Amino acid sequence: MNNKEKLKNAMKQDINLDNCYNKIINKITKKKNNLWKLSFIPICLIIVLSLLLNFQSKVDNTSNKEHTNTIKLNINDVTDISVLSLDYSLKKEKVNNLNIPYPFKMEGVEPNIPSDLDSNYTYIVYDNENLLSNYIITYTNNKSRTINIKYSKDKEPFRDYYFNDNETKITTINNVDLKIYKYKNEYFALFSYNGYNFDIEASITEQELSEFLISILK
Repeated sequence: MNNKEKLKNAMKQDINLDNCYNKIINKITKKKNNLWKLSFIPICLIIVLSLLLNFQSKVDNTSNKEHTNTIKLNINDVTDISVLSLDYSLKKEKVNNLNIPYPFKMEGVEPNIPSDLDSNYTYIVYDNENLLSNYIITYTNNKSRTINIKYSKDKEPFRDYYFNDNETKITTINNVDLKIYKYKNEYFALFSYNGYNFDIEASITEQELSEFLISILK
C-alpha cells in the first residue's frame, strides 16, 4: 500500500462522512426554519397594528357618542325664589299615561331618564273652573330625586313660584332655546317645543339633565 492509499484510509477512519453530511443538513434546516419564523414577524406586526387601530376607532366612536349625548348648559343661578299667591285653586288628578297627549315628537320613545328614577306617574291639572291647566309626567325614585315634566298646549304650565329672570342666559339644543335655572339642588327648564309649553323641574345632576333634554328635543 502506497502512501496515498494510507492517507486515504486514515481520513476515512478519522472523518465520519455520514456525520458530516447530517450536520450540514441540520444547519441548513435550522436556517430555513429561522427564515420561516422571521417571515412571520411582519405579519404579526400587521395584525397587532390592525387590532390597535380597531381599538382606537372604537374608543373614538364611544367618545363621540358620549359627546353627542351631552351639551354644555348655560345655567342661571337663582339665590331666591318667591311664592305666588293664588287667587284660585287647582285640582291634580292622577291618570293613566295613555289618557294624556304625548308631548314629544318621537312618540313611543322614552326620554333618557336616570335608571334609579324607576317610578312613573302622570297627572292632569285643572283650575277652579274645572278647565284643563296642564299635564304632568313625573319620574322619581320616591326619595329625593325627581323629574317633573309639566306641559300645556295653550298656556304656560301652572307654577306656584317665580324668580327674577332678567339677563337670563339661553341654552340652545337642536334649535330650541331654553331658559335653565338652578336653585339649591334643583333645576328648572323653560321652553316651547312641538306645539307645547314646557316647565320642567328636576332634582338630578347637571349631566343627567343635559342627557335628558337632548333625548326629548329631537
